[in-house]
Amino acid sequence: MSDELLFAGDETPATGHKGAQPWTILIVDDDESIHQVTILALKQYQVEGRDIRFLSAYSAAEAIDILQQEPDTALALVDVVMETESAGLELVHDIRRKLHMTDIRLVLRTGQPGQAPEHQVIEAYDINDYKEKTDLTRQKLRTLCYSTLRAYRDLRLVRQQQEGLRNILTATQHTLAAANLSSFGSIVQQQIRAIFNVESPEFWGISMVPDDGSGYPYLHVLQAANNTVLHDYQDKIASLPGPLRNLVAQAMKTDTPQHSDDFFMVYQHSEPALHVFLLVRMPHPDGFQRELLSLFGANLLLIYQSLLLREEIVDTQKELVNRLGNAVEMRSKETGAHVQRVGIIAELLGQHYGLSSYQCELLRHAAPLHDLGKVAIPDAVLHKPAKLEPHEWSVMQSHAQLGHDLLADSKRPILRMASMIALTHHERWDGKGYPRALKQAETPIEGRITALADVFDALGSVRCYKTPWAEEDIKHYLQSQSGAQFEPRLVDLLLAHWTEFTAIRREFPDAEDEF
Repeated sequence: MSDELLFAGDETPATGHKGAQPWTILIVDDDESIHQVTILALKQYQVEGRDIRFLSAYSAAEAIDILQQEPDTALALVDVVMETESAGLELVHDIRRKLHMTDIRLVLRTGQPGQAPEHQVIEAYDINDYKEKTDLTRQKLRTLCYSTLRAYRDLRLVRQQQEGLRNILTATQHTLAAANLSSFGSIVQQQIRAIFNVESPEFWGISMVPDDGSGYPYLHVLQAANNTVLHDYQDKIASLPGPLRNLVAQAMKTDTPQHSDDFFMVYQHSEPALHVFLLVRMPHPDGFQRELLSLFGANLLLIYQSLLLREEIVDTQKELVNRLGNAVEMRSKETGAHVQRVGIIAELLGQHYGLSSYQCELLRHAAPLHDLGKVAIPDAVLHKPAKLEPHEWSVMQSHAQLGHDLLADSKRPILRMASMIALTHHERWDGKGYPRALKQAETPIEGRITALADVFDALGSVRCYKTPWAEEDIKHYLQSQSGAQFEPRLVDLLLAHWTEFTAIRREFPDAEDEF
């Protein structure tokens, strides 16, 4: 391939800002001139303000060694024919299957298209593009870089968001186990350090507590820094350090969160004289960190307030559990109303079954977390519109164990029950369920109840893939599964009190614009 052909077309000047982390592109080709002209074509070229860093490999084996040391490589331009006629194809297979690098964009380049026909290669190999070397002018090569590097950026952002949500759920779970404000402060410091990679985490919790009626609130201040936690009551805002004092005063005046170069604030104003603030010292967080701080901070604020006001601890725990359940259902493209109804239906079934009022109350708030483990299921499996392949179905089934594992170490009664429900709500009365193939009463009653409540509500609800079933069709299905999927006594109770259960859907309907 001549330099003239490669560099044909208009010149495109580099744009953007210097200093950002460069993209890493790996060139895999046994022809030194291909490396030279590719680098020359992209010299001083930027994609979204980021420079390009080039790595060179002259064989498939060398490429594997480089990728093992450079896991953040964004794009590999791979020659088909190198040490063997199919070396590039085999390299693609090894990158995807042996190195498990699913984010890197792989583009095959060939000077001999007849040896590896395009349609066969695209069908058989997990690549992102296939180009003849003679097609890659300077501009086309730059266009290729734009499209592939943007795709890589988007994939990494999705991974980051998934990991961030998993970390927030896990961190929230650990924080819920705090027995007092001191342990709460210590745990939060640990989680901020782990999630945001902050070397010396610092945060403040400030609650304006109504006084005896004089109209001026006093403060409870919690400070956690340098692995120490201090908390005490203070009598006025002026006692706060200057930067915090100004942020708190402005938030109260505007009734909105306030941020500075040093602090990110989460703020709640629930009563005329009750204001609660959580401030994390994190200079200049980026957009994604702000989203995580908002989510994590909102949960922390609720826990802090509930520990401070001990009489509200149970109600606060219930609200947080529902928020987590709704977050999982939203990711699964279900509705928040569905998880709410599942809890209410489960509670009602428990009452008719003869469970204690305490068990039924726990069941109402634990059942909505039955699918918590789906937060760890990849989008490609969770949202696949077609029938799942056997290995994909195995991944989907793992959500039962994952949900259990996320909650298993909690000492809170609701979350302990939710952990057990997450593990057992796909077991069947006939022993053909998963993950443990439990039979009949081997499955805890809470799991058996939630399984029926979930299916009953799902059948009668709108989904993006179906319309609601008619009531008679739902009845026939439940009757057909009595003694197979569901405990017969539970099915009989639901059918005997049918109008009570169908009234729940009318009382808590899905939003009209959900789908």
